[in-house]
Amino acid sequence: MRGQRFVHTSVWVQPGGSEHPWRAIPVQFTQAPVPQMPRQATPEERAVVKKMRKKRRLSSVALAQLQFCRAPLDPTPVGTQTRLTSVVEGGYANATY
Repeated sequence: MRGQRFVHTSVWVQPGGSEHPWRAIPVQFTQAPVPQMPRQATPEERAVVKKMRKKRRLSSVALAQLQFCRAPLDPTPVGTQTRLTSVVEGGYANATY
């Protein structure tokens, strides 16, 4: 059985003010499977699967989730000044993310 890959995004809020603890609210849970290379793939099929794999990298899926979280903030009056901090492991420290 193949393993399942997911990217989970939570937003941290402090609903009671600075005296109360932070809470993590899950906002997205996205499956990120790796497309399989067909056994008898032609060179053209291999190129298509490679492109699909690039789009489904964990860093690409996580970036899409980060953009999803940022999109509702920007139209608000102080949206562009609102800081959105992303905490991830070292595997996401690449040119894509």
